[in-house]
Amino acid sequence: MKTPIILLILLSFAFQSFAQEESTPAQEFRTVPLQFTFMTPPIGTNGTLFYKTINDVSLNTFIGVGAASNIVELSGFIGVNRLYSDGVQLSGFANISGFDPLAADYSSEGVQFTGIANINGNAYNGIQGSGFMNINRSFKGLQGSGFMNINQSSSNSFQGAGFMNVNMQSENGFMGAGFANVALTGTNRVQGTGFLNVSENIAGIQGAGFANVSKEMEGIQGAGFANIAQDVQGIQASGFINVAKNVKG
Repeated sequence: MKTPIILLILLSFAFQSFAQEESTPAQEFRTVPLQFTFMTPPIGTNGTLFYKTINDVSLNTFIGVGAASNIVELSGFIGVNRLYSDGVQLSGFANISGFDPLAADYSSEGVQFTGIANINGNAYNGIQGSGFMNINRSFKGLQGSGFMNINQSSSNSFQGAGFMNVNMQSENGFMGAGFANVALTGTNRVQGTGFLNVSENIAGIQGAGFANVSKEMEGIQGAGFANIAQDVQGIQASGFINVAKNVKG
């Protein structure tokens, strides 16, 4: 497990470096209906033009690299798109998109599933599933991970983790964890946990088998064991332990 993760990190840095050196003006991108890559570019139908080609359908026996994917991308190991990935993107190891400086003008949407990690340098809207982690600049939709989801912001979404969802901000969604949801701010949200939700601000409902922790809570708290908040405006109900410094009902 350790070796694939190290390889993934190295590939991410390599693709980022490549993007900074090889960024292509938008008008130079071309679109093709279908491409096939054997093992790795440029051994494929796009040849040496792979890095500035937007593919509607992309089929890769091992590693696929393109400017973007519009409909379907299937990769035996890694699927990489400089700008965005729309539609369905499936790979055995990792999906990587939006690492080019030009990617700031685009967003990705659809479905991503992979054995290890989905990594998007820009926004992603849709469904993500991975054996290890999902990383996005921002996210809307449904995320599921065996280990970790990391987002700078997350809205209108459902997140569920065997271990840890991390957000800078989460709005209008539901978070449920076997272990740990962590967000610095949050509004209009329902939290439920077997072990630990940690947030700075909550407006919504918290329910815990063990531990919801928040700085400010507006809404309803209910605990089988432990809701802890500095300021609560709403209703507290507990089978065992609600702790708050200031309560307004």
